Amino acid sequence: MGVVQERYARAFEHPAPYEVHYSSALHEPIRHSRVDFERDEVSVDLAVQMVETRDRGVTLVGPPPGSLFGAVPWHAYINALEADFNRVRPLLMEKPVYAILNASRILHGTTGKTMSVLNKDEAAVWALQTAPRMYHSVINDALQIYRGTKSADDVVFEERDIIALREYVRERSQAAFARASDDGEEE
Repeated sequence: MGVVQERYARAFEHPAPYEVHYSSALHEPIRHSRVDFERDEVSVDLAVQMVETRDRGVTLVGPPPGSLFGAVPWHAYINALEADFNRVRPLLMEKPVYAILNASRILHGTTGKTMSVLNKDEAAVWALQTAPRMYHSVINDALQIYRGTKSADDVVFEERDIIALREYVRERSQAAFARASDDGEEE
């Protein structure tokens, strides 16, 4: 969860400033006062999260997200996808389902016709229709574990298969990554 000032939600800056970030990884550091809430913080990841909130967010109280969140530039969105892609690399075997579904989301985000965010399930289904057949088994296993229709105990992910999928995604995404970081221009 991230808290941003309304002015940054309406007029996006990249990387985006935020007030507070919370995740399960920060739970203990926050509890033990090891997080400095006085520091000015920014996050590249907020580009994807703001697109997701604007397009798919649900309002509990107040105006709809589309009226609060302004447009996110294409280059900021792609930069955030690339940062996420790179951050997951060391976690391939620790969190294989996440790594596979994340790769599927990034493939969609960098090769899709529009700037839209799919959830993990949707991205895996899309990847099964789009990616070469050689990656279908690993994507389908991750999807079935994510859906709860298959037990993680019943699947052995081979690191080489996950790396092969990620290399395919990197190859397919490289043009978007390069355009976004070279000049920040939109497609």
